[in-house]
Parts: sequence; C-alpha cells; structure tokens
Amino acid sequence: VTRIDPMVSSFKELADLLGTTETGVRLLASLFFSPVLAIFYRHFLLSRGANPFLHHWYFTLTGLSICYFCYGWHTGYIVASIVLVYLILRICQLLNCPHVAPSATFLFSMGFLLGGYLVYSTDEYDINWTTVQCTLTLKLISVAFDWSDGKKDESNRNDHQKKVVFTHLPSFTEMLGFSFYFGGLQGGPVFQFRRYKEFTEQRLFPHPIPSSYRPAAVQFLRAVAYLAQTAVLDRICPDEYMYSNDYTFLVQVANNALWMRKVLFRYVAIWLLADVSCVLSGMGYNGKSEDSEKHKWDGMCAVKLDIIEAGCYSRSIVDGFNITTNQWVMNYVYKRVRFLNSRFLSAACALFFLSIWHGFHPGYFLSLLGTELPGLIAEREIGTVAKPYLPQWEDLGLLMKTLSYSAALVWKCFYVSYGLIPFVLLDTRHTILGWAKVYFIPHIIFLGWFILKPVIKPVVKKVLGNGRTHTERMKVE
Repeated sequence: VTRIDPMVSSFKELADLLGTTETGVRLLASLFFSPVLAIFYRHFLLSRGANPFLHHWYFTLTGLSICYFCYGWHTGYIVASIVLVYLILRICQLLNCPHVAPSATFLFSMGFLLGGYLVYSTDEYDINWTTVQCTLTLKLISVAFDWSDGKKDESNRNDHQKKVVFTHLPSFTEMLGFSFYFGGLQGGPVFQFRRYKEFTEQRLFPHPIPSSYRPAAVQFLRAVAYLAQTAVLDRICPDEYMYSNDYTFLVQVANNALWMRKVLFRYVAIWLLADVSCVLSGMGYNGKSEDSEKHKWDGMCAVKLDIIEAGCYSRSIVDGFNITTNQWVMNYVYKRVRFLNSRFLSAACALFFLSIWHGFHPGYFLSLLGTELPGLIAEREIGTVAKPYLPQWEDLGLLMKTLSYSAALVWKCFYVSYGLIPFVLLDTRHTILGWAKVYFIPHIIFLGWFILKPVIKPVVKKVLGNGRTHTERMKVE
C-alpha cells in the first residue's frame, strides 16, 4: 500500500501518488469542502433571514472560487456562457418574443458546450471546465423553456411545467447565483430556477427551517463508503481488464459485474457528496412524508440507492441513477418531440441528445443509442408478450421468487456492464474487444428478438399459456 507523505502539499504530487489527475483531486477536494460552505451559509445568511441579494452573491463568489481552484482561468468560459445566455433572454424580452428564447438558448448553449469539447477534449475521460459547463448547459436551457412556458396559457401546460414555470426573467445576480450554487456545480444535480428562487426567498421550507445535520451525515457516510468501495474495486478490476485478459467466460462475466459496480459507485459517491451540501444548505428540503410528520431532504438527490442496489431490471438503473438529469431529458427533450408521434423516435432523440451532451467520443453513442435504446425496447416488448402468460409475483412460492429475482439480477448486471463498456472505454476498438469477451450476447438477443418477433409471439402463447393467459387458466381451475 502506498504511503502518503504528510509533507506533501502539492495537489500534483498527491495526484501522482493516488494514480489520478490533479484536476480530479481538486474536484474531489472541492466536494468535501462544499459542506463547510453550506454550514456557513445556513448559519450566517439563511437562519438570519438575509436579503436574497446576499444569497446570490454568496453562491456566485463561492462557486467562482471553486471553479477557479479546479480549472483556473478557464472559469472565464463558464462566466461568458452565463452572460451571453442572459443577453439572449433579455433581447427576447425586449423584442417581445419569449417563444424564440428556448430554441436560441438551446442552440447557443449546446454549441458553446460542443465547441469546448472540440477544443479541450482528449482521447480519455476529461475533467476540466466542461465538467461544470455540462450541467450548467441544462440549467441555462431550462431557464429559457420555463420562462417561455410561463407566458403560455395555464391550460396549455403539463404537470411538470406548472411546477417550474415563472413569468419574470431573473435578474443578473439571480442568474449568477443560480448558475454557481455550489451544491449543483460539479456534475449535478440539475435543478430548475424556480426552485432556486423559492429557496433563496425562503419559501421552500417551513420556518424555522428544520435541522438537517443527521440526514446530511448519513449521506456523507454513504459517500465515503462508496468512494472506499470504488478504490478497492479499481485495484481488483481496472478498466484494462475489460478487453486485455484471458479470462474464461464465467470469470469475465463476474469481473464485468464487479467493474460495473466500480463505475456506478464512482458517480454515486460524487452525487452523494453533492447532496450533503444541498441538504445542509436547505436546498434539498422536500416537504414531509405522507405517512408521518418526518421531514424529507431528498429534493435534490440524484440517486436512489435502494433502486440501484436491489432493482432487478436494467430499467432500475435508469430510474435510480442520475435521476435529475434523466428527469430533465424526459421533460425538456422526450416530451418536447411528441409531435413525432412515436415513442421510439422520441426515445431515440432523447438518447441522441444525451450522447452528444456527453461529448463526441463514439463510446457514448454506442452505449446509449447502440445498447440502451434497443435493450429497453426489447425488454419492454418481451415483457409485454410474456407477462400475460406468467404467474403473478404474489402467486409464486418462495423458491420461485428467489430463482426469478436472482436470474433477473444476473441479467441486469450482465446487460448494464455490457452497456457501460463503450461509455467508459470511449473508443470503438476497445469497445469491440470488450464486447467480444462476452460474445456480443445482448446484441444477439436484441437482434434475434427484433427479427424473429412475429414467430416468437405465437410460440410463447402456446408454450407458456397453452393458448390462454394466466388469468384465464386460474378461472378454469
């Protein structure tokens, strides 16, 4: 085990000792320091009912400091994007054309982000100013959409829009505070301006604000635990083992399952650390439980650990992982292209946006469009065909429940790890090598289903149900 000299003061030297990048160490340090900023804010601004103007400048100055600490003078790009989006919105307001703001902001913000990728991306996973800009892009786009939706008649708004719209453009100080709030700065979570405004105006929570030290401490301990697991698993199954080993098939599958947990835990730990700051500052307040008077603090949490850990379907990763980003894509991309009149095309548009939003590496497209899209469609269609002829879960005995759950869990680990290979390895060559280690089994299953679907459906009906659904058989019995 490498011993870290206590005299080491340089982040560069520390990064070399840990086998990572200096920027990565700085990012992690900023996440560990952010709860301190949240506690200071809670005691000296929030609890004392300070003017919202002071809140905005506190978040602006602390967020700018974090960005400069991590990315140096490249922080100027982040500031420039905020200023330019604000100018776009003001021009749309002056010209009385709020309906133009969403498309103009979307095109500019995505163009700015992609331009940053073109200039600063490398062949590896990059941690630089675009890490902040990635999340900021979604937040800025949502401001334009929510303001524009606020100008519509209320009858033309869906349930989500009714919760997030506003009619008056934010001031420049509000825009800066919203953009640089430290709880959602480094990779998320994503949140809307209306929530931020209610928070800084102290309308988000009851008065006096309930204590949140205990839930914050729980999240912090969880984050540390997941970071520790990530460090251990990285030693056991580094990324290179996904394509450069001579494992047998079963050993490779087991390695992939552990590697999948390492990859997911890395992101989970980051979002849990971010949630600590959100909970401590008060931004994470989410009302009271329906069945009790207990206060909830999960309003900004980007992960649901119970779904990720115990969910037995590949869909559970979508439902429990990076929740705020997935919800953003659902509300601002998927539901906005319903005019295509096709769930498949809407899903394809959403996943294409997610792919290009991450960057130009082919691995992102192979993972989201080439693996997740056909997998989710095939899983839903197979379930729709087979479900009527299978017993209900409550009708199964303990043994069958255990076997069914275990089989589903194995498939989830196998399929999700398969889909993560291109997302992490990034390039096509290593992706093909990694997929070949498990014989492209998920793609063969998906392709076989799509081709043989007309033949398989009647066979399933005959074999599983003898021509009758489970309900019909139960009535006969």
